[in-house]
Amino acid sequence: MKKILALGCVLVLTLSLLTGCSKKGGSTAQTGGKTVEFWLFNDWVEGDAGAEFNAYTREFREQTGITVNLVGKPDSEIKSGLIVGASSGMGPDGFTLALNTAYSMINSGAVQDITQYWNAETADYKSQFTPAIMNSMQVDGKVWGLPMTGWSTVLYRNLDALQKAGVDTSRGPADWDEWLDQMRRVRAAGSNGMNDFTVDGWAVYNFLGGVRGIKNTVVNGKSSYTHDQLATCFDFMNKVAQYGTKIPRDDAAADDMFITGQVAFVTHGPWPNTNYAAAAAEGKLRYDVVQIPSQEKGRNGGLHGGEWLGISTGKNAENAYKWISFVGDAKQMSRFASKMGRLIFNDRAMAQANISGNALLSAQVEALKGGIDDAAYFTPFPSDVKPVSDAANAVVYGRATPAQAADTCLADIAKLIDDNT
Repeated sequence: MKKILALGCVLVLTLSLLTGCSKKGGSTAQTGGKTVEFWLFNDWVEGDAGAEFNAYTREFREQTGITVNLVGKPDSEIKSGLIVGASSGMGPDGFTLALNTAYSMINSGAVQDITQYWNAETADYKSQFTPAIMNSMQVDGKVWGLPMTGWSTVLYRNLDALQKAGVDTSRGPADWDEWLDQMRRVRAAGSNGMNDFTVDGWAVYNFLGGVRGIKNTVVNGKSSYTHDQLATCFDFMNKVAQYGTKIPRDDAAADDMFITGQVAFVTHGPWPNTNYAAAAAEGKLRYDVVQIPSQEKGRNGGLHGGEWLGISTGKNAENAYKWISFVGDAKQMSRFASKMGRLIFNDRAMAQANISGNALLSAQVEALKGGIDDAAYFTPFPSDVKPVSDAANAVVYGRATPAQAADTCLADIAKLIDDNT
């Protein structure tokens, strides 16, 4: 009953926001007309990304006669707006969201499957998308959307901090043992290994992704993590923490600490690279990107995820599909990869993209070979970000042993699964 009441409050609040806010280009969503309203992330309607999407809308209108209104929103508003729009008719015609939100959006009834449109596509069109991701979007005979952008986490290294410590920077650390030894040497030279990674479950995933044999999914109603896998991860994180700081990884000061060499390593996706690259251009930083090591040699750790393109239920589904199939096509996505330096879940687009000399993008492509996904996509999977973060924090700050934390973490995840599926 509490869940129902809470959801009702969210829907009422979101409906009031939708009706009370103006939108770029005006709203003609769900009318069946020749205009498509497309909701996307705020940062994708600004700067280089915004210029690219605006170019797509012009080209699409020239080819189809359909006008696309781009509306930038935080991802939380895209999700809540889709749910409200399913019953009110005031949501978007199409949208992009993180893959790890897919199941909750489908389960809400806000997303229309694209099966009839997908089945009508040519074999050549279908073949361009990364098979593993495209296959995950097909559940029980239905296709729920198209893959778009992806990301992987990598290991950023401050080369000055490492070389001061006598670390050979010609290659990345081969495994956890070598990485830990490099952090020990960095501390001895007066710097730190890493900032605090326990306050954010997404940061913990970078270590979980390095555990031998681990997968991030639900099997027969239970987490696929084993007790030993979690305990192994938490034990290693505890060893790493002794050479780190108490400053959270995503604290406002964290970027400056890496740039100035106060920490030698950062595990993250492509997002902080803008600041790092700017500092490097000003001569303030020498850095590179390599694979996050794992428990065993020959395999990387880390995390990967991405975004997908979908359409909402309503009368304008056909036009909305035409738009997302246009955006997702290699011709557009190769340009997006080249201009934005983003990984794309379209193999043809990545082959066509101009990514030579883009070390970060090349490292992200390589990182897909190991690590873990950030969720099980398009299947029942409540996020376990908080349980893994709480458990790691308890170990690092002395409130639990790795084994105790593993027990608690599995129990907390089991409760999440029971409450949400």
